[in-house]
Amino acid sequence: MKKVLIIAHRGASAYEPENTVRAVESAIKLGADMVEVDVRLSKDGYVVVIHDETVDRTTDGSGYVEKISLKKLKKLDAGLGEKIPTLEEIVDVIRGKAKLVVEIKKLGMEKKVVKIFEDKKVVEDVLTTSFYHEALRKIKDLNRKIKVGVIFRCYPLNVCQLALNVKAEAIFPEHKYVDFRMVEEARRKGLSVYVWTVDDPKIAKKFVNMEVDGIVTNKPDILNPKFGRIKKVFLSGPIHGMEKKQFYREKLGKMLEAMGFKVLDPWKREKIFYSYTGKNWWENVPVKGFVKRDLEDIDQCDFLVAYLPKLSAGACMELFYAKTKGKPTYVICGIKNPSPWIIAHSTKIFRDFDELKNFLVKVQHHQKLETK
Repeated sequence: MKKVLIIAHRGASAYEPENTVRAVESAIKLGADMVEVDVRLSKDGYVVVIHDETVDRTTDGSGYVEKISLKKLKKLDAGLGEKIPTLEEIVDVIRGKAKLVVEIKKLGMEKKVVKIFEDKKVVEDVLTTSFYHEALRKIKDLNRKIKVGVIFRCYPLNVCQLALNVKAEAIFPEHKYVDFRMVEEARRKGLSVYVWTVDDPKIAKKFVNMEVDGIVTNKPDILNPKFGRIKKVFLSGPIHGMEKKQFYREKLGKMLEAMGFKVLDPWKREKIFYSYTGKNWWENVPVKGFVKRDLEDIDQCDFLVAYLPKLSAGACMELFYAKTKGKPTYVICGIKNPSPWIIAHSTKIFRDFDELKNFLVKVQHHQKLETK
């Protein structure tokens, strides 16, 4: 069976702020073959990576992208401290690691996009897409070596011919309109088929069996054998000085288990040590084995959840270790001014339990604020 390519939609947008450097880097780590981003022009003519015509949904700002200068766009928070990147910045991040798919969101930027590809010497490593056939025609007129793909939101008559009319190499149909007939016709006419946007593993496997060329998804790990199994979560938080205030672990553990996760809570095996009395009670603790077990638990978990009502050396160590192992780290932080170390090693920070729960529910059920 042929290899089906995974195209990360706006980066790993189910897990990270969409269309950001962080989302692109995460997609690469998750094994995406290609990463798709959207581009628009700023007020001063820079090609910036953002989906909507306004910055309202994805940043802490407001207004139309085309009416805001690059300098002002760069001051906005696109999520988790990320900035709106330029197309050049994304090319530099992805170069040599994955192919790039660039969707043109509005006519008039074709020359600038092509110049960036040429200046960065990535002409043969990119695929340009758009709903606007005229944009793709202009791209081909400017540089015929750049591959283009036509996006369809419906099932028009002569879908393949429409693509061939603009000298496209690929079609990007919305997945609910794709059938064997379309795939076979595209194959006969030398067109690649990339379906969008698929976040359900069962639907993804259907298209694998259909032997499409690629699947556009918000979850680049969708075809990973681990995807869909019961995920394990390591529960972290301060213990020392809070030995009698570990109720948060039970509350958090029950919440995660109710969502279908298997919770590994080191407190369950370690609380016996904290029940010792005496001035030198730590002498009864096998320190190396104590720490080793925690690290082994983190190794086998899919992600870490930490509750930090106060600073904790142990919890910060666990957070740091999980992050260096490439695990997502979700932190409920009650510290007024968390240190840069906590921020740097947190995939996402939440204000309370409910905010974390809502995020995990959204991820589990593949709920996106927008589709393609």
